[in-house]
Amino acid sequence: MIIDFNNSFINIAMGLSLMFFSQQFFWLFTGIICFIFGFKFTQLFFSEPSRFPFILAGIFCAFPGIVLSTALKAVAKFLAGALAGGFIAIHIFPAFMEAPEQVNWIIFNIGAVTGSLLLGIFFNFGLIFLSSLAGVMLVFDPYYTGTKTQNIIFAVLVIGSVLIQLLVSPKGETLDENA
Repeated sequence: MIIDFNNSFINIAMGLSLMFFSQQFFWLFTGIICFIFGFKFTQLFFSEPSRFPFILAGIFCAFPGIVLSTALKAVAKFLAGALAGGFIAIHIFPAFMEAPEQVNWIIFNIGAVTGSLLLGIFFNFGLIFLSSLAGVMLVFDPYYTGTKTQNIIFAVLVIGSVLIQLLVSPKGETLDENA
């Protein structure tokens, strides 16, 4: 599971926020991606029975990400793109092939570079694409078992999220103008 909460409501709320509101609120995208990173990174080093320390670590990472996305957007684009790309790569790669646990850092780094470049070069489309993928993964992950039907549903949800964000985005106006 991406974020192992006892209740998947938080996964669904964060996922839907990414799927539908990231284009309008870059700070929301950055905050959620930083929260996920803080939550998961802390789990690598500690095995607490309570989720409270992991949630605190996620919040501790989310707030600087939000501030960075409003104050230094050019830097935040690359940071959020890297974290989102790494997060997506780590969760999509196992669907294609098995890899030893030691390879996860390499997969994360490849995804991080790809996500950073995608968001840095093609900001609007990169934001829509990365937020759609990450959002659907958050919503879908607690229920995912790997069947072909679920893979098709996953793809349809990603395409639907991309199309909705493209339709909702203001015409001729980009978020990248003030970066």
